[in-house]
Formats: sequence, structure tokens, C-alpha cells
Amino acid sequence: VREGIEISISHPDAVAARRTSVELLLSNHSFNCQSCPKNGQCELLEVSSVVGANPDKYMGEKTPVTVDDLADGIVRDTSKCILCGRCIEACKTSQGIGILGFEKRGFNTFVSPAENRSFKDVPCIQCGQCVNVCPTGALMEKSEISLIDEAKKAGKYLVVQTAPAVRAALGEEFGMK
Repeated sequence: VREGIEISISHPDAVAARRTSVELLLSNHSFNCQSCPKNGQCELLEVSSVVGANPDKYMGEKTPVTVDDLADGIVRDTSKCILCGRCIEACKTSQGIGILGFEKRGFNTFVSPAENRSFKDVPCIQCGQCVNVCPTGALMEKSEISLIDEAKKAGKYLVVQTAPAVRAALGEEFGMK
């Protein structure tokens, strides 16, 4: 970059390069979009549509899939990760914990806690900041809608708290149902 340089982001070569980059991301992405909790809010599919990417252009081997649903609040699915690193940075800067990082190299790279451990086996406080910044469904809050349904059927009072934290509240019952 130097003074006076002209940059065209709409030049056909630049548009083609963006499309190819997105198509390469799509080639390693799990396409179970209808059952994905991020359906309708996935940045990858939005960008794919904007650049006119063909999801079937590059077909071949996909990286190994890891689904970690052992923690109380966060589910990690590596088949949906695009290796953007947003979660790593959020964990490092939001809470100062930094439990997430890139594991392995090249085609086999994935994001996880050290040594591909589960979120339940590391000092993660389940704050949910990594989930908030994830552009795909690679990191999601664990759904407990079924527990809410059970509580309602049992006639219990429900109190709802919304916050970025996945697990952040305690409650006690004081002589109520």
C-alpha cells in the first residue's frame, strides 16, 4: 500500500476471488442447515448468497467432525467451523481466560480447548461470549427448551433471564409452587 494507489473492490478479479474464498469455505461445511439452530442467522450462508457462491463447486474430503455436547451450556460442532478465530479472540479478551485455540495444522486445523478437550474439562466459565461471535453454528448454546416444557407441565413458575451468559443465575423458591 502506498499513497495514491487506487483499489477497486468491485473489479471482476476481486469479485471472483471473494466468490472462490467463500466456495472453499462451503466445501468443508456441514449442510444440515434446516436442523441447525443458527438457521436464518448464519453469516456464511448470507455471504454465500451475496457473492453468488456455488456450494457444490469444490467437492472432496472434509475435515474430521467433533461434536462436544458434554458441557452444561455450550455445544461445539467442528463441521460448521470456518476457522475465523472470532471465538478465540472473544475468549481471550472478554474474560481473559483464553481456553480456545487452533489445533493441528493445514487441512486438519480446528478450533477447540487445548488437546481437543471438552468444554466441561477446561476452566471455561460458560459465559457465552464465544457463542455470541460465532458466525455459523459451530458454537451454540445448549437448548433446554424440553426442561422448560417439563417445568410448565409440572405447574412450576418460570422466570426468564436474558443475557449473553449461558449460565449466570441462581434462583431460590420462597414458599411458591
